[in-house]
Amino acid sequence: MADYFCKDGKKYYKKKDKSCNSSNSSNCFIETFTIFGSETTPTSLEIPPGSTITLFENFTTNHNKTLIRFSFSPVFAAFVTLTIRTFNSTTPQTITLTPGDRKTFLFEDVQSITFSNATTANAELSPLFIQQTTCICCGESNSYYYESSDHGY
Repeated sequence: MADYFCKDGKKYYKKKDKSCNSSNSSNCFIETFTIFGSETTPTSLEIPPGSTITLFENFTTNHNKTLIRFSFSPVFAAFVTLTIRTFNSTTPQTITLTPGDRKTFLFEDVQSITFSNATTANAELSPLFIQQTTCICCGESNSYYYESSDHGY
């Protein structure tokens, strides 16, 4: 979803300092979507040796909460690094996943999710489920959007 709307031939962009709060906009709503996997059907993520997989990148500034639930089979000899970047910090959250781990994490304002396998062995997270709940605000209020000075779109 774009962070702008068009009206009367002009682009109106969302101000970056506005959070999801019904007092900021007359038209905010919550949307939940699946980034990876399924709640009903197990979905695996194979992470080959020496690889890094960025599973998700968020190019909006919408407030969000992201759930990551996984099981890491004990038959694998690899260690996997989960790196979460958020809007609120310049330092990423880095977690080492070990074979046999079964965990659920909840993060706020996720910008990207990356899995890395620096070992020489294969790794597989199965099942892996990632879901995000996002606050999306749309409106024409001057307090939430500003008019673009560039009309050449």
